[in-house]
Amino acid sequence: GIIPAPEANHAVRGAIDGVAPEGEPGREGQPPGTRGLGSGPFGLVLPGLLIAFLVARTAAPVRDQDTFWHVVSGRDLLEGGSLSGPDPLSDLTTDPWIKHAWLPDLVFALADRVGGPRAVALLLPVMTAVVLVTLYVALRRRGGNVLLSCVLLAIAFLGMAGSLSARPQVLSFAFTAVVGALWLRAEETSRPPWAVVPLTWLWAS
Repeated sequence: GIIPAPEANHAVRGAIDGVAPEGEPGREGQPPGTRGLGSGPFGLVLPGLLIAFLVARTAAPVRDQDTFWHVVSGRDLLEGGSLSGPDPLSDLTTDPWIKHAWLPDLVFALADRVGGPRAVALLLPVMTAVVLVTLYVALRRRGGNVLLSCVLLAIAFLGMAGSLSARPQVLSFAFTAVVGALWLRAEETSRPPWAVVPLTWLWAS
């Protein structure tokens, strides 16, 4: 007979995610409710290899001259500078210099102090890893199976590849994924996403 709409939607979702409908065996004899592509070593090996490959592609010497601007900004803070004041790099400016990315600037300056330009260059792969792991977790929590999440992650990497450089702005991709996931969850639960408040403060720092 004709399958009712709710049951049909559940069956289609199960076919996509590898989840068996209630009371039915899963794929290849798996128990109901298990994900065929998300169980076992496959669920960790595939995304791990993909993330490692994509992160390795960002490992390179610093090529963005703005990176060193952040190093100088952080160094000024470490030496007792303020978040707003006269521009220490020019005597001709009239507007105050506002260090809008003061927190990552401190990290850049500390990395330069510890390991020089090589340590600064390592910040890009580290930030890229944070972004990719965050995006993957967000995709999995939205119901995507391992294979689909990896495909979408690779597409997202291609889309943001042109903006990946050793600058704090890279972390905005991770914050966007987290904040977006929180708002989607708030829509589903009808609860205010209070975690967005401290995250926004951290993002703006």
